Amino acid sequence: MAGKIEQKLDWVRGLRELSQEEAVPALRKALGDKNNLVVSKAAAVVELRGLHGLVPDLCAAFSRWFGEGDGQCWAKNALAKAMLALEVSDSDLWKRGLRHVQMEGSYGGLIDVAVALRATSAIALATCTRMPPIAVLNLLAERLMDTEAGVRLETARAIGMLNAPEGEPVLRLKVFGGDDDPRVIGACFDSLISLRALDFVAARLWEGDEDVRMEAAAALGGSRDDASFASLKGCYEGCAERRMRKAVLLAMGASRNEAALTYLIGMIEATGVIEALAPNRYHDETRRRIEEAVVATRSEALLRVFRKEFEE
Repeated sequence: MAGKIEQKLDWVRGLRELSQEEAVPALRKALGDKNNLVVSKAAAVVELRGLHGLVPDLCAAFSRWFGEGDGQCWAKNALAKAMLALEVSDSDLWKRGLRHVQMEGSYGGLIDVAVALRATSAIALATCTRMPPIAVLNLLAERLMDTEAGVRLETARAIGMLNAPEGEPVLRLKVFGGDDDPRVIGACFDSLISLRALDFVAARLWEGDEDVRMEAAAALGGSRDDASFASLKGCYEGCAERRMRKAVLLAMGASRNEAALTYLIGMIEATGVIEALAPNRYHDETRRRIEEAVVATRSEALLRVFRKEFEE
């Protein structure tokens, strides 16, 4: 039996190289296979090749595997990933995926193997333009309380993608309620910034748990906005905590904001600045400006740090 499955998997892999005319009917057959691993590999090929003509087959297979033994959720996870890439907007399918929990045995006890499916479904629902944003938000709000951090994180991202003002209070409430995984709050901050709630995120630089404050710094650095830089600069200059100052420095260095870059180059001799600027190593003009500032200090120690961060 294992040998036959391996033969099928090899056959599906080979479909990546065939002409579209030859590959489409073969992939349609593979998507209807009774083996979930074969179906998952076929879905991956459809996604890779961008075969929009097979969207109905992807959707049919996705529905079918909710009622069949899909061990490890292999089929549904791969089908959902392909459907998202091919912009399937069937909200009924995504709602089903969003609420699906699949517990299976492992060495450490029962685990939920449908985490990726719920996360993908959350992102997909945010792109369903035929649904009223408030209806999508009501569904996503439930998943902000999911038992799995990966689902909560992607749901926070999805609310930002929805770009509905009603999402802001939901995300604020999640921030105030907290999360066991600080990255979830970081995703809330990213989405809040996209919803123009920058002042709320900036205020978190000064309040609450250190990990959450660091997530706020990272989100502000990622926004590349002058107002974000001003908030980070104020925190760096007004905060006495070493770890927080380092986090803010790294956020400014990664921001690609011109004002932040000029500020950091102007204080190139300060501890940790060269390391903070290291994300710019592949931007030739910026790298040149940083190197010139380091050379101008005539410090061999700083030059060694620059070479370590920018050349190794």
